[in-house]
Amino acid sequence: MRGRRLVRALSDSLGSLLQYGTPPVTPGTAQVSTITQKGWTLKVYSKAASGGNVTLLWDQAAGREEVRVPSRTRLLRCLPTEPDRVERYAALCKDLGIDIAPLGGAQSLAVAETKVLAEIDRLVACIRDLATVYGGATLSK
Repeated sequence: MRGRRLVRALSDSLGSLLQYGTPPVTPGTAQVSTITQKGWTLKVYSKAASGGNVTLLWDQAAGREEVRVPSRTRLLRCLPTEPDRVERYAALCKDLGIDIAPLGGAQSLAVAETKVLAEIDRLVACIRDLATVYGGATLSK
């Protein structure tokens, strides 16, 4: 998982804000963990989510060259105190060619990893914003 281009890019940009392991996710961090033998997920802490975290993006199987993004509805439900931060993430997704706004709660959309890598700085800014909703690191680099 750490060898994946996107995970490496996130690690390089997020530094200590990005943790590796299994939930629970610590407030103020983003956590990468495995979901299958070859897949991974990126989560942030959430007081409103039943599991105490919300997934921002994931790759179910290495080799597909795409990642999945959850619905705006789910993100708003799990991060209700900061709708503006969720809207910035949804706007990034739309610029990447996927519109997560009309999706239902459990739905998600796939986007090419190359498109995400091309907007890595914006993605990192969104992850920082969403990871620090409930405290922790500052929003600046």
